[in-house]
Amino acid sequence: VTASFNFGTLTDPTSTSICVIPSDSGLSGSIFGTVFDSDLNVPLNRVEVLLLSGNEEKLKVTGRDGAYRFDDVLPGSLIFTLCKGLLYECQVQELTYDGGPLALNFTMKKREPPPPEEGQ
Repeated sequence: VTASFNFGTLTDPTSTSICVIPSDSGLSGSIFGTVFDSDLNVPLNRVEVLLLSGNEEKLKVTGRDGAYRFDDVLPGSLIFTLCKGLLYECQVQELTYDGGPLALNFTMKKREPPPPEEGQ
């Protein structure tokens, strides 16, 4: 899925919901949202959400409500990395951000259990 807005472009091979709130383009802003379990559709706590923006890194860990928030994000190319222990697959999302507030929700899939070893 590729979605283009006045505020940025998101390319996502998985299911990500996007809500864009109008603002003045080109200004720094806030990016916020919630991380959900893809099977149960419940918020996930303790997800490490890393935002890479130019030479800057910002890290947030979701609470019980699964929410994260980054403030004072400058426009440009952004990379989000989401990880939660060994039970969930880490994911990477890239987008071009033009500033202003942006609500961005993510879903995470549980890892497939490893196949049983031969002879067991």
